[in-house]
Amino acid sequence: MNKIIILIQVIVLLFTQSLLAQPTKADTIHVSHYDINLEIRDFTKKEIKGYTAVTVEAKIAPLSSIYLHFWGLTVDSVRKGNSPINFLHQGQQLKIDLPFTSTEQSETIRIYYQGQPVQEQFGGFYFTDNFAYNMGVSLYSVPHSFGRVWFPCIDEFTDKSTYTFNITTDADKKAICGGILIDSLDLGDTKRWTWELSDPIPTYLASVAVGKYLVYKDTVNSISGKMLPIEIYADSARIGRVPGSFANLKTFIHTFEKRWGACRWQRVGYVVVPFSSGAMEHATNIAYPQFAVNGNTSNQDLIAHELAHSWFGNLITCATSKNMWINEGFARYGEYLCDEILDPSLQKYKAGLKSLHFKVLRSDNGLYALDNVPTSATYSSTSYDKGGLVAYTLRGYMGDDKYFSTITQFLDENQYKNVDSEEFFQKLSIISSIDLHDFFLGWVHQPGFLNFNIDSIKPVAGENNMYDVAFKQKLYLAHNFADNNLIDVEFHSAAGESYLIERILFSGEHQILQLNIPFEPVFWSIDPNSKMGDACFDYTQQLFKTGDISFSDGNFRISVDEISDTSVIRIEHNPVAPTPAKNIHPNIAKISEKHFWRVGFIQYNNMQATYSFVYNQKYDGNMLQGHTSEELVLLYRKDASCDWQIIPATITVTGIGTNISGRVSVNSILSGEYTLGIGKDLKINEWDRSIEIYPNPVADELRIKNYELRIDDKVNIYDFSGKIIIFNSQFSILNSINVSHLPTGTYILEVTSKENKAYTKFVKL
Repeated sequence: MNKIIILIQVIVLLFTQSLLAQPTKADTIHVSHYDINLEIRDFTKKEIKGYTAVTVEAKIAPLSSIYLHFWGLTVDSVRKGNSPINFLHQGQQLKIDLPFTSTEQSETIRIYYQGQPVQEQFGGFYFTDNFAYNMGVSLYSVPHSFGRVWFPCIDEFTDKSTYTFNITTDADKKAICGGILIDSLDLGDTKRWTWELSDPIPTYLASVAVGKYLVYKDTVNSISGKMLPIEIYADSARIGRVPGSFANLKTFIHTFEKRWGACRWQRVGYVVVPFSSGAMEHATNIAYPQFAVNGNTSNQDLIAHELAHSWFGNLITCATSKNMWINEGFARYGEYLCDEILDPSLQKYKAGLKSLHFKVLRSDNGLYALDNVPTSATYSSTSYDKGGLVAYTLRGYMGDDKYFSTITQFLDENQYKNVDSEEFFQKLSIISSIDLHDFFLGWVHQPGFLNFNIDSIKPVAGENNMYDVAFKQKLYLAHNFADNNLIDVEFHSAAGESYLIERILFSGEHQILQLNIPFEPVFWSIDPNSKMGDACFDYTQQLFKTGDISFSDGNFRISVDEISDTSVIRIEHNPVAPTPAKNIHPNIAKISEKHFWRVGFIQYNNMQATYSFVYNQKYDGNMLQGHTSEELVLLYRKDASCDWQIIPATITVTGIGTNISGRVSVNSILSGEYTLGIGKDLKINEWDRSIEIYPNPVADELRIKNYELRIDDKVNIYDFSGKIIIFNSQFSILNSINVSHLPTGTYILEVTSKENKAYTKFVKL
């Protein structure tokens, strides 16, 4: 067995060494220009033929041969001038005997080829009865860059070249390519179309589309001072729908120029193709699907996304596929930047980002750091959606002025270059004078998400309005705590006042900071304006009518039975374990290690409602192993400085087996933290059935019957902000307490027995 293992290791080592010894493509040579000359006319056999002239420069010398990517087509010959050159075409690699003696040497060779190009579900060269076109990226093949299926090239993100396209078509068709159309030559039954792209791009951004195209032309004033051409090519069936579908294109151009600087390209171009799986950001010639040209703006997010690549992806490009979030994440966030401009109320912008945040948090499994995504997941939600969420979070961290001005300068200084994630943040740090290294480590260089909370707030002795605020950082699928976090917190008083402190700086797992707060806070909201994509499903909801409201990702539900005026509730559902309990509760066998809630009223008016905490397999399956739903208990504490208490609740089972789910419901709620646990040795107290508070509503005297209060029982009355109104009151021998001095409203009566059992009741005065 050991000999076999050693033999395999030797074979693998020798194979690896042979690959390393063999000259790699972008490391050894650079292609400065491609002159692609193709005839695209055979729609029956779906074949192309012609040659590409490749201008090659050596990066190292001496070289005896060069290597290019080329796949699926047959090479007929390779020539330098009039002389043939030896070549070997195997698989996806084309070896050409072209010697270089100096790094100053430049050579141009012509490679003649023909055949039927490769196509995949997404990526390759496609033929239909009336169209031929390429999609420059493969979602499945490696490298993902897919120029090699229609011209020999260095098919890597880091090699950028200029292009000339000479495409011969039937006389009734046009060839649309990247760059500017500089000539069209009528050859009788054929035409030759010549396009020049003078800005350097990687091969995946090179493009061609052949069909019976008409053109919609317009111009837009660029902030650079030049008039920027707009050209949108479509067939006769769709050209009339272009103005309606692209109605906001100029607004999108202005948006990106305002945010990221002037458009540096020769034109803004789209070409409509019969592709059903999406669009492709080919430089100045975006391949846009026919289905999306419907005459209205329902698909304009796709227009905005592909246009955003003119800055992120095309102008600057990720150095490796592991860093694809730089291309796709900023393009995804670009969609929301357009929403921000289109709707001054910001409703769509905020709702869209909230939806993106929750989608990412709900679906990301924490396998990959954003800057280390494997090739199998290059074009996954991690790069697009989480990348977009982090691009947005970076805006909140830096602040608008620094964020946009820094990115604009970065794009100016690095146009047509490649960048990886660490270099990206290093350059942003230098330009902005904001050290972003800790942001990079916390949000990009590790999987998962950061979670931020406050464990407790305590007054500082002898200091008016000064409080010790104990910040807590938790990790959801992440590995390391982040430093130099900037967190917004809004504090709320019992009287309904609010006070927002922005950009509170703290580091590590926990840190106590002294903050000046103009009142005693009874509740607080973390990141109330949703500036970051943290590990928290948070909702701020107005309640103004009866009925049910479900917060699906919040695992929370409210059923309002009666309401007199608008109330505002805040729910923060944290998919992490709560801070451990101070003391072990004798009647709690387990406490959730998967999630907890922080719930409170920002504004409360008289109402009656049922509040339900939803449990399910995802969060509570492990805790419930070996237990039944009937053993679940609802736990409450004001904050992490207090002990957990069991709150009597009603359990409703909605799923069983592998789909375990249900609700744990109460008819009153206090501001503070809630989680679920497994109870033990509980004597079920039929509070709602056997114990009565009367009268309810109460006038002057609050009375209890069917329960004999004992000398050790603690009786508290809270208002709905969580503030204790009556503390440790002693009921009279008649089990009554005078509440005539309290204003009309809704309160919580809490009775805690000496056995540490807590009973609560909803009381109206």
